[in-house]
Amino acid sequence: MKNIQIHQLDAFSATLFGGNPGVVVFDADHLTDSDMGNIAREMNSTSETGYILKSKTADFRIRYFTPTDEVKFCGHVTLATLGMIAKEKRFGADRGINKQYNIEIGAGLVKGEIDWTHDQPIISFCPPPINLDPVPFNHSQLAEVLGISLDSIDQSKPILIERTNRYVYFAIKSLQQLKELQVNQQTAKAHATEHNIVVYCGLTPYGIDDNSHVHSRVFAPLVGIAEDPVTGSSQGPLTAYMIRNQMIDPSINQVNTEQGDFVGRAGRASVSILERDPISVKVSGPVVHVISADMQLP
Repeated sequence: MKNIQIHQLDAFSATLFGGNPGVVVFDADHLTDSDMGNIAREMNSTSETGYILKSKTADFRIRYFTPTDEVKFCGHVTLATLGMIAKEKRFGADRGINKQYNIEIGAGLVKGEIDWTHDQPIISFCPPPINLDPVPFNHSQLAEVLGISLDSIDQSKPILIERTNRYVYFAIKSLQQLKELQVNQQTAKAHATEHNIVVYCGLTPYGIDDNSHVHSRVFAPLVGIAEDPVTGSSQGPLTAYMIRNQMIDPSINQVNTEQGDFVGRAGRASVSILERDPISVKVSGPVVHVISADMQLP
């Protein structure tokens, strides 16, 4: 028998039942790939499960599993992992300390941070390098495969794909039109399979909150996620997309993002722009612990 402890947290939310739920499993070196896949499927109410392992090149390693596949990087589980590290004071995290980590992931190395020099820890991570490229299809073709109205897409802005994670970004004209999107999962999955697209991210430079700069929705049919509530790994590239297309004022160095409101799990993130050329960002957000439980594997 293998005994593990699983921790579920809501990332990008300061209150229960908001943001994106994720599962964290520490000390996962003894688990097989099959074990990791089975646990992720068992925790099907969450989009991803993160397994924390020892690393020869970093402070620790995270492997990310959806209920159907392993993925290279998952932002909200990275945030949840750092939040749980803070809660359990692992890896040197403690009050009064700004602790920074090198984290090994499928896409290389990323940095994480637990800044506990305040009353509550501020949890952040720097995503993998952001590279936005053109796509081999146009707005009309995108609208057709997603099953959405071409009129809802802002065709003055390009469709771009982030090279590392294979996320496609496109602009929607208004918050209302973004809310009304209903993606055809079957045709979207066929298109995603053809072009190796993990995520379709529709975004608009309008928010629900007065201080927000962007609202987005994320669809990931290729990995079995009809709509992701709050996608940590998309926050950096969508900020880069907005900068490239003059959708935010050049004087702004912190972009406040929204996601999840239209699926009943509102989440909020702050993206600090560290450099503009080449683009470098730090993504921060709240985390709330939901539950911890023991699991015994056969």
